[in-house]
Amino acid sequence: MPLLPNPIYNVSEFSDTSNSVYGQGTYSLTSTLNATGGIRYTSEKTHLTLENRNAAVCQVDGVPPTGAPCINSFDNSFSNVSYTAGLDWQAIERVMLYAKTSRGFRAGGTNQRSNPALPYAPETVTDYEVGAKSDWFERRLRVNLAAYHSDYKNIQRSVFVNESQSFVTEIQNAAEAKINGVELEITARPFTALTLSASGAYTMPKYSSYTGFSSTGTPVDLSGNAFPNVSRWQGALSGTYTLHNGLGALDTTVDFSYRSTVDYQPDNHDANSAPFTIQNGYGLLNARITQEISAWNARRKRDSSMAAWRTWLLKSQYGHFDRQNGQCT
Repeated sequence: MPLLPNPIYNVSEFSDTSNSVYGQGTYSLTSTLNATGGIRYTSEKTHLTLENRNAAVCQVDGVPPTGAPCINSFDNSFSNVSYTAGLDWQAIERVMLYAKTSRGFRAGGTNQRSNPALPYAPETVTDYEVGAKSDWFERRLRVNLAAYHSDYKNIQRSVFVNESQSFVTEIQNAAEAKINGVELEITARPFTALTLSASGAYTMPKYSSYTGFSSTGTPVDLSGNAFPNVSRWQGALSGTYTLHNGLGALDTTVDFSYRSTVDYQPDNHDANSAPFTIQNGYGLLNARITQEISAWNARRKRDSSMAAWRTWLLKSQYGHFDRQNGQCT
């Protein structure tokens, strides 16, 4: 592959102006049944100025390679009407059932590094959720349960494109997907000093379609890829015991959290790069002791406390994903 003339300049300036109007209201259909509706109008404009060139020619879409100022601007305008609507029913005292739907919007834009400067369209998602919120035993036990379905259209994904004998990353409306999930939250206070909580979530995302590109520019079906940054299973347990002494409240907390395998960058890795972009399932155990200082709080009119804590990693290696370098560290 021949080398491009040096030096290479990639200069861009981007601005985004967004304006919106939103309204929401709730109407009581009966003494136990409420209807809620909301609507949002969004107008968004983006402006991109490019001055990309190498030592020999200009590389900005719409500008001759030589003989003209190497600068051009690209404008996009998007508008969207989103909504929310739902019903909640107080089935019995302290037990509420609900159903709701909503639609969200993410504006499109223009790729800064491509030539031509290719635009991409807005991304939308429509959510549906049903659930229950309940308190039992004089509010000593709280149980919340929800199930949801999300329908994504025109998902914006970064894909590698071979352009002018070099690889660049472009955002394209490459995918559509559906996500199903269930969430459960439980909080219990067996007696005043002790608070116990547990939560769990199951998330199942699936691409309906996803088209990427190989190093030669050939379309590739990526619909079997994992969703980025999504674990199928997540859960947590915690307990806090509170004692009151001469200084104030002394809280002792122990909690455990678990997250199953997550792929931080699933779109373009192979077996060799997987260890650097995939985090296997792991659990974290934490212990914390916090002492409130009531005298300081009264004098300074703000919360003051001292704490000591420790975290243990259970049965796995745990890393931090570096988005700039594209790997777990």
